[in-house]
Amino acid sequence: MNDFVVCLLDSARGIYIPQAFAEQFSADEWGIGAEEFEILLAGPDNELYWETWDDVLHNAEYIDPKGNKYRLHQDDDLFAYCLERMTLEEQSQLFNPFSIDEYYVPDGFSLFEIGEHFLCPLYYGDYSSLTDDEVSALKRFIESNGSDITDSMDYDNFGMCEITGIRGKTCLVVIRNLSDEE
Repeated sequence: MNDFVVCLLDSARGIYIPQAFAEQFSADEWGIGAEEFEILLAGPDNELYWETWDDVLHNAEYIDPKGNKYRLHQDDDLFAYCLERMTLEEQSQLFNPFSIDEYYVPDGFSLFEIGEHFLCPLYYGDYSSLTDDEVSALKRFIESNGSDITDSMDYDNFGMCEITGIRGKTCLVVIRNLSDEE
């Protein structure tokens, strides 16, 4: 696999996607037990087919030669994805998360929901668009959490800003943890 999201099987296969998956890939490469694999090969007439497929979707993992871990996701088509290599935007496009708890953030980083008008001041250090109270709140936030943004995404959400505690239009930012820099 060469990319972080790969379409393995298209939706045209319908209820036979699990069976086609078992026909085209080996149990060993995806870490699937032999019994589960045989159930998928048997097709949708097997009474354990859908339960087994659900287990495979939640537990199968493929490690490519470079050490990247791929998992499965089915949204009509069947995809293999490497979560660790995806940006927040890419995760959102694939999974359509409903809360920030569903995003993957690598170790040593934290995910924050902030008022979108804080994004430019965090990136560029230009506080001229902020009120004095917002500048104070942002400086406290930076002191506690840092400002080394590695990823950001327009969350298009009316949420609670973690800088001011005020509800408004928010975005998501991934910031390197301060404690990891010491």
